[in-house]
Amino acid sequence: MTSPNKILAIANKFVDKCGIGLPVHNVDNRQERIAMLDKKNNRILVYSTNVYAAYENCKLSIEDYIQIIISRELGRYLDPDYEYRSEKINRGYEFVIKGIESDTIKEYMESLKKEEETVAGEIGRQFIREDLYESYDSINERYVILAKEKTGRYVTSTRIKLQISEIKRMLTES
Repeated sequence: MTSPNKILAIANKFVDKCGIGLPVHNVDNRQERIAMLDKKNNRILVYSTNVYAAYENCKLSIEDYIQIIISRELGRYLDPDYEYRSEKINRGYEFVIKGIESDTIKEYMESLKKEEETVAGEIGRQFIREDLYESYDSINERYVILAKEKTGRYVTSTRIKLQISEIKRMLTES
């Protein structure tokens, strides 16, 4: 197994090589993520345990795999509309949490998330060596599909939780 320090060193070296002054930090928790842009703190977070687990299923070197996942986050960082889309997605989640939700809001959020992932992938592709394009595109395609599905699942599960809490409230009032 590749150590978290080695994963972090590979990621930081790659970002430096790309000429972007964005530090990479390791996060060791149980989230499903592999890497993410932390725009608020101007850094990339790498979930090293998840990186290694995901990498084991690839036919790439650890260095190449890390370059691919970090390139996507660099794409997100360089996306001029990233914050706009994120704001709209977060507002959609606020509506869902408040119980103000419709299929239209869900579809809109899913399309924004799909667009966000697609654009991040397109911009990030410039940092990848040509011999990695096929692997990059394949991984990027999976990110786009998963992001859209996760958004839809989150909206649906939040809707169900709200319905259950409303039913419980009604039962306790009667």
